[in-house]
Formats: sequence, C-alpha cells, structure tokens
Amino acid sequence: MSYGDISYGLQKQVSVMSMNLSAKLDDLQRGDRHLETTVALCEIRTQLQELTKSVESCQTEVSEVKRDMVAIKHELDTVQQVKEEIEELREYVDRLEEHTHRRKLRLLEQGLTFFLTYAIFAAVLGMLQFGYNTGVINAPEVNIENFMKDVYKDRYGEDISEEFIQQLYSVAVSIFAIGGMLGGFSGGWMANRFGRYDVVSALPTSSSSIISIN
Repeated sequence: MSYGDISYGLQKQVSVMSMNLSAKLDDLQRGDRHLETTVALCEIRTQLQELTKSVESCQTEVSEVKRDMVAIKHELDTVQQVKEEIEELREYVDRLEEHTHRRKLRLLEQGLTFFLTYAIFAAVLGMLQFGYNTGVINAPEVNIENFMKDVYKDRYGEDISEEFIQQLYSVAVSIFAIGGMLGGFSGGWMANRFGRYDVVSALPTSSSSIISIN
C-alpha cells in the first residue's frame, strides 16, 4: 500500500463521517420529534470515536510506510556504495592488466638478459650436479659394496645379506638428492634466522661430529 492510497482512504473516511455528522446536526436543528436528542448525541459520539480510531490507524500505517521507505533508501545507498567499490576494483584490475601487458612487452623486447641467463644456468647447474653425483657414485659400485661388507663384518662379526647391501647402497646414492631438497627448503630460513656465517660454520661441524660418532 502506497502513501497516496493511505491518504486518499483517510480523506474518504473523514468525508463520510463529516457528512453523517452534518446530517445528524441538521436533524437536531429541524426539531425532529421522532428522534431523541440523547440518541443522536450517542450516535455522534460513536461516529467520532470511529473516526478517531480510523485516523489513528491511518497514522500508524503512514508511520510504517515511512519506516519502510527509510529502510529501502538505506538499502539503495548500500547497493550504490557496493557498486562504486566494484567499479573502482574493476578499474584497478584493468590498470594492473595493462601494466602487466606493458611489462611483458618490455621483457620480450629486451631479449636474453643477464638475470634470465643466470636463472637458466642455475637450473641447468642443479641437474648437472645431480647427474655428476649419480655417475660418480655408480662407477665404483662394487668397491663401495665390498667396503660396506668388510665394515659390517668387522663391526658385528657376521656377513651381511645382499638385499641389505642393495638397500644401503640405494640410500647412499639417493641421500645427495634428499639432502639437497632439505637444504633448499631450510637453508634460506636458517640463514635469515641464525645468520649465514653461523649456519655455514655449524653445519659442517655438526655433520662431522655425527659421522665420527657413527
């Protein structure tokens, strides 16, 4: 129900009540003997009470409509604010894409740079180290296995099985890659946390101590 409909209904009720009151007053002024004055006044009072209730009801409905309109206006303001934020975000994304595109074009125009060459060399060097380590260890495989057998027999007084020898040799071959992976993940954090000099000095010392204990 709109505000105009409520106002129109209120005016209509007031008009009807006014016409009824005017008719009753006209009857009283003419001195109609068939209608007592007390009864007429009671009817007038009843109509006035009904009119008052109607006016109060209309005022309540008008207040509710006003509250609804205020709530709708608040929601519209919120939607407009969200729309403006979305537009700002879209403009920022467009500027970022344009900046990224220009940067890619500049990199393509530069061609092979020093940093790109350094990155390629570092990636290839890691593979070279891994392959060199595998080749160096696999070449004297028989000698390493014989050394393991002799050490095990001297330490425990019994021969070692071929299966266990293969397992130990597999660990010896793959430990370089595992150590490199762990060092790559933890080396930077340890250097930043404890200092590069302390880490470089402590790691060889601790490794040598562990090897000497074994």
